[in-house]
Amino acid sequence: MSLFYEDHVTGTNALIRSDFQRMVADARTRQFDVLLVARVDRFARNERDSWNYLHALIEAGVAVHFCEEDVLVPNDDDWQDRIGESINSAAAYSRRLSRNVRKGLERKWASGGHIGPVPWGYRRTADKRLIEPDPETAPQRALCFELYSTGRYTYATLAAELNGRGVRILSKGVLRPFTKFTVKDVLDNPVVIGTIGEREQRQNAVAPIVTMDTWWRVREIVAHRYGADEKVTQRRHRYLFASVARCAECGERFWGRLSHQRSQRPYRQLYHAPRGCRQGSRNEERLTTQIGAWLATWSLPADARVRIVQYLNAPHPIDTGRAVRRQQIEAEMERVRNLYRWGDLAEDEYLGDRRRLARALDALGTDQPAKEPSEDALRLATTIGRAWEHVSDDTRREFIEEWVAELRIRKDGGVDVLPREPYREIVYASQMGTVGCAGLEPATLRM
Repeated sequence: MSLFYEDHVTGTNALIRSDFQRMVADARTRQFDVLLVARVDRFARNERDSWNYLHALIEAGVAVHFCEEDVLVPNDDDWQDRIGESINSAAAYSRRLSRNVRKGLERKWASGGHIGPVPWGYRRTADKRLIEPDPETAPQRALCFELYSTGRYTYATLAAELNGRGVRILSKGVLRPFTKFTVKDVLDNPVVIGTIGEREQRQNAVAPIVTMDTWWRVREIVAHRYGADEKVTQRRHRYLFASVARCAECGERFWGRLSHQRSQRPYRQLYHAPRGCRQGSRNEERLTTQIGAWLATWSLPADARVRIVQYLNAPHPIDTGRAVRRQQIEAEMERVRNLYRWGDLAEDEYLGDRRRLARALDALGTDQPAKEPSEDALRLATTIGRAWEHVSDDTRREFIEEWVAELRIRKDGGVDVLPREPYREIVYASQMGTVGCAGLEPATLRM
């Protein structure tokens, strides 16, 4: 019986490697004896993974034949010498391609173009540089805001209402029914008022499909319904790994929630999205401890320690998006003040609008300048594992979101860590000798 496996890697190092993982699992259960690979750079695109997986396949009793190089691993005596240069060249090409694609995207953004996926309700313009409202689905996205702004719907009931009307959201190229989570994502995205971008936001980048009054009415309802904007922030970001955790089997996300059991105190856990393989849940507090143990094994170069100290000791960086929202609120407050001063707005309406805008402004918080690293921070950064034990959950979360692109949770309890591109070399240097993980990831945490 012949088995066929095919995977793809994009120019930004995004992985579509479900078949590769299936191949490794089949090899361990001896579903085949020989693996045919077209050429070396089709096997893996970094040195560590190539050697680790080759040795893993050898231990499983599977031979690997690279057809173009005509090398049979491990039967050929000089197989390591013959494919070593190809492995290094493939890894260098992958890193160079990733850097070039990233720089190209940065230049496109700087020139005013749109980067990233197209939100539901929009489409690319004819020149493919910008996005514009889709005549067919933009009214459906606007409908979400119109219905929620009435105050009669929650996320769950609005999802049911939209599904009942036959509205479907495009997700990963497939039209899917709404859930309370997709409704929340739609209502939180300011693209409907013309603002795009995550780390750096750009206003008036696309024609708005929702008025500013409707947008702020929705924000006010969300803040009021969950107590306050601060409470919503705490609830949304309570979980350390929910923003990066994905299923290694099917690629679906893990979501955070509190487990309320009468026999013990509530604890944080990650549970699989109600799609895909639905592998179950993981205790996030236990995962936090295990991540700390893994970080304790890092052996960091001196320059990396200095950068990490500065990062750990600095307060929250200035949020460009928050600054933009603050300017919008202040402009709206000035407009309301002028209308009242000119007699075009009744006093009770003015006072109500001013209270609403003041609450929204207070909820944004304030930015604090960074300060110099303290002696305690220098001491904690001797190893990142020790620092992990002492810092707050907020700092841990910022570290995970900045350093980790994905945390892939496997059914067997293992976790694959994919660092973000700027930090991969540091992780490489700190984890020499550890087991590699699926695809291009440099380091694996197995638990």
